[in-house]
Amino acid sequence: MNKNEINAPLQSPSSPSLHQTFVLSIFGKGDVPIYEADLSVVKKKDISEHLSQFILHQSLDTVDELVWRSSHMYLKTIDSFNNYSVSAYCTPGHIKFLLLYKNKNYISNITNNSHFYLPSDDNLRSFFEIVHENYIRVLLNPLYEPNGIIISSLFDQNIHLAAKKFLHQ
Repeated sequence: MNKNEINAPLQSPSSPSLHQTFVLSIFGKGDVPIYEADLSVVKKKDISEHLSQFILHQSLDTVDELVWRSSHMYLKTIDSFNNYSVSAYCTPGHIKFLLLYKNKNYISNITNNSHFYLPSDDNLRSFFEIVHENYIRVLLNPLYEPNGIIISSLFDQNIHLAAKKFLHQ
């Protein structure tokens, strides 16, 4: 990330991603949650924390099935629940990155979808690759215990910057 990306202005009020919800969860071995972040532009989510956790945990079973059928780390959209979709990325060490966001059904239900952004598969893949790269950096830290909760503020900052670049269009 260069200095201009870090100091870039926030999204304008009419930004299409303003009304989008993004919740990232990282699950370690044994499906233990090791990181969670609300990456929405507006921090007031229209989904409760418990519902987002339920949807993400429900998607773990699907990831476990798909990971053995695919040679790709990016598994695309793996699950949907009401107006939300979950995309997944699984590392070779079976660490699972899941991103919850509003889906196409939500767009068709709202009257003015000009203020709504649905990330492309390429943007989702790029976002997950940045998350994976930053996760590897955390793993290389000798003070980090694998499968432990990630509390690094630098990791959190880099994830939010990646979301701003790839998810908030």
